Amino acid sequence: MSAGEMHTGYEWLARQKDAVGRIGWMDIITTAGTSTVNSKDNDEEEGEGEGQQVEDEYDVKDSSEGDADDIILESTELDVQRVPLYPLGAVHLPSGHVQTLNNMQPQNIRMAQDLTAESPGENNAGTTLNGTFCVTLRAADTGRIATMGTLMRVVHTEELKSYDGSLLGIRVQCVAEGLVEICGIVNPQCWTGERRLRKCDEYLVANVRPIDSRISTSDCDADINELDDIANRLAQDFAVVRSMYACKDGVAAKELPSWAVDAVQNNLPALQPHNFTASEQSFWKAADVWQTLCNTVREARRSDLQSEVNEITIDAAVKKGGPLKLPVHRRDLPQDVQIRLNRMEEEAA
Repeated sequence: MSAGEMHTGYEWLARQKDAVGRIGWMDIITTAGTSTVNSKDNDEEEGEGEGQQVEDEYDVKDSSEGDADDIILESTELDVQRVPLYPLGAVHLPSGHVQTLNNMQPQNIRMAQDLTAESPGENNAGTTLNGTFCVTLRAADTGRIATMGTLMRVVHTEELKSYDGSLLGIRVQCVAEGLVEICGIVNPQCWTGERRLRKCDEYLVANVRPIDSRISTSDCDADINELDDIANRLAQDFAVVRSMYACKDGVAAKELPSWAVDAVQNNLPALQPHNFTASEQSFWKAADVWQTLCNTVREARRSDLQSEVNEITIDAAVKKGGPLKLPVHRRDLPQDVQIRLNRMEEEAA
């Protein structure tokens, strides 16, 4: 991992935040047909272990009673479907917006071609495709993937070609259809290091089942008041963070380049409490605005971090003496410099 590939998807960061509804993680290589979810004990070992394997259960219901805000997870074995799996370093929300993915790797190009074939048929894993696939977060520190993903449907594709007409990649535009649980991976062998070094075009395929993300609430005044209180705090927090970067005299405005400040000022609307409570679709759109703000700030900081990392890397390579060979690989730098660079990236996350 380098600063140029800096992600916010780290298992250690998820544990540090200790978010409600702890994220489950799955090891791609060692898991086939079963979900791998970290137990709390395994979470203590940063980046180690394969988690606790649990058998697929196709009736997952909330076992607590009287808790108004529990998420309903109900599906049957008939709901399970087999779709291409696309691990990414970002989370794609079911906000209803058209989202774009640029596919340059052989396996991703083939997946895009299979998904948009005029005569849908079976792919290399024996899966009948219907234009849908699953994207999920891949942790940058352990390589594992989240056991919850977003089901996407392709709406448009564009081939990217070089000057001589050869195919470089495929740009895919898609929309989210909802959240899914990843029950297991059908063909984990295609993810091995050897297959990826050979640039094999076989892509991952997973069994997934839909998650009903509707929030079950009662009509009692206490629940309504609590929901309104949460929405008010979300809107207030967003206003504070946005003003830090969007206002010229904001405490963090000087941390961003001018293009990032302009992007925040001109493209991110203010959010009101009703944006989080009007409907499920409205909530996801508001969450998408939050994510856009975070990604804009991250991209600006990534750019600054990349410049600093490059400077330190070149300086360390020059101090080693001899001819300077480009590109400079981090593994060739002194150990103390590698540790310093890794620490900088972790702190920046």
